[in-house]
Amino acid sequence: MKMYLVEVQALLKRTLLLYAFSPPMIMIFFHLYGRQKPLFSSIKRIIKEKRNVKETYVSVGQSMAIMAALFFEDSASVEEIDLCFLQVDDHGTLTVIPDFSKRKSYIFVNSRSETFEYEIENVSDMPKSSVIQREKNLMRKIALYKRKLKEDAIGEEFTELPPETTSFSINFEIVSAKNFPSPDIFIHYLIIVPKGCTSENILEGVTETCRWKPMDDATVAYYGYTFSIDISANVKELSEDSLKVIFEATSVDYWGNFRNEGYGYGDIPMIPGMTSQDISTWKIEPNTLKHKLQHFFIGGMPHLDDLSYIINPKDTKDSQLSKYGVRTISSGIITFKSSIIQQIQP
Repeated sequence: MKMYLVEVQALLKRTLLLYAFSPPMIMIFFHLYGRQKPLFSSIKRIIKEKRNVKETYVSVGQSMAIMAALFFEDSASVEEIDLCFLQVDDHGTLTVIPDFSKRKSYIFVNSRSETFEYEIENVSDMPKSSVIQREKNLMRKIALYKRKLKEDAIGEEFTELPPETTSFSINFEIVSAKNFPSPDIFIHYLIIVPKGCTSENILEGVTETCRWKPMDDATVAYYGYTFSIDISANVKELSEDSLKVIFEATSVDYWGNFRNEGYGYGDIPMIPGMTSQDISTWKIEPNTLKHKLQHFFIGGMPHLDDLSYIINPKDTKDSQLSKYGVRTISSGIITFKSSIIQQIQP
């Protein structure tokens, strides 16, 4: 990492260097410290009126701030002014905010409406070409070493499938839940693989609890929850059925009571590629006074014990299922993505 020297000049009717004494009425001191601070925006002229400052946050790394401390003879208070921030991020990039002075000086105004002008200049000597080349060679060796570590962890062998076998690697992401009535929501999911397919992975899971926030005319809870499964099947026994993912949205309140907020499912064709779906959900509405009171105060009613009942009810004998008497209402929308990679051995 290259080191730079930064010279700060403060002008109050006359130019003052960092090591110079201040005028008799106002004493100026500069402080250097090495902790994370909010950074100024990249505007050319920085005006401070009392404490109203426009600030921008950058990535976390090693940082240093150069400040001016204004001491007044007629007051015991100290006014600190941020002059410059230097930050080195995780990639070794040095950021100076505001930038080195090129044409105009920077200006700030203190609480007494006194105007100060200062400049920031890079006075470091440029490194020699041999030093720069040695640094590039070192960075190249570090990159090759990191690459070798990844290759050793992943391996170079490619596992071949048995004859007449196909394999699917599926990555899922539960992106968000939108327009649900309760603020704290988590998603329970269940995967049903097509006939003729098998998987050794866990096909059920729960996301973290996320609180929604207002977005325009909607309320959205962002998850970014990812999970993966591997599915294998015989080429001759593979059916044309799609993979199904069942979702159950559940809310939890301050007292730890759980309430069902919606059911829904999505069909994913077993075709290589990427898909994104918005799943509209529904929930069972309490139809008696007892159930309404229980749902409002302690939750838990009503809900489905078996999520697969949404797709394939096991207790029905007729070809058609009658849901007469079950009152349902529409609920929120769950957005999820999927990507499928297929490997086949003819």
